Amino acid sequence: YPDRMLRSPVNKFDTFPETNFIDVAVGDGDRITALKSFGDRLLQYKKDTVYIINVSGDSEVLEAEYPNAGVEKPSQVVKTNLGIAWVNPSGLWFFDGQQVQNLTRSIEKDPYPTTMHTTNIALIGFDKYTNRIIYTPKINTGLITLWYIYDLELQAYQSYNLGDMFPHGTNNHYTNIINDADGNMIVGYVDSATNTELNFYQWSNNAGEGQPQVAIVLWKGKDIDLASPAVNKKIYKVYVTYKCTGHSGVKMRYATDGSGSFNDFSSSS
Repeated sequence: YPDRMLRSPVNKFDTFPETNFIDVAVGDGDRITALKSFGDRLLQYKKDTVYIINVSGDSEVLEAEYPNAGVEKPSQVVKTNLGIAWVNPSGLWFFDGQQVQNLTRSIEKDPYPTTMHTTNIALIGFDKYTNRIIYTPKINTGLITLWYIYDLELQAYQSYNLGDMFPHGTNNHYTNIINDADGNMIVGYVDSATNTELNFYQWSNNAGEGQPQVAIVLWKGKDIDLASPAVNKKIYKVYVTYKCTGHSGVKMRYATDGSGSFNDFSSSS
């Protein structure tokens, strides 16, 4: 039964009678890939679709269905203190207990380069100390892996073009990211030098964590036309807010009319 969920009787958490089952969408050619709960809502993931099920009453009620929001593996889904987050080729998704939204649709013009149906699947984790989501759409070799950080409080994200946020080698092999009993974010990995041993890495939030030593693009916004692309505009000021523990070296640049050539802002204007 690739479409069936079994539920335990009340206060019998290790008992699953065959008659206590939940069928949501049967015979749709898809299969259940992950399950997560938040509050009185159960999220059933399939490869192509996410179903939101209300389990607060005597019987389960299907509340919503989100096509193109599914995942291939459980490693693509994580529970945070504010809701459930997951990543697929359409971007980073979030369920806050009431609705599902895509957090990156307005800032990512192209689909994430996820490698579905392979071992290099997307990974996602949650750091409770900073309330941040750390994820990658695709594991690559060496330093090619592109990692993202999304801050749930600031509702902002940044990306790294070098894959040194986690231990890396010639060929990178990671387990799914978990949180231990103390809430620390842990990932297992295989070192290229000793590929027969499984190592474990605990995420750290020190100032140098994942910081490449070369200038890279942390964030690039979409083209802003102020809802009137055919009208010329004059932009006099741009306000940007961010938080760091010291001098970050962040430099703002801009481009106009869809150009790929970026210029520095004038500090005197």
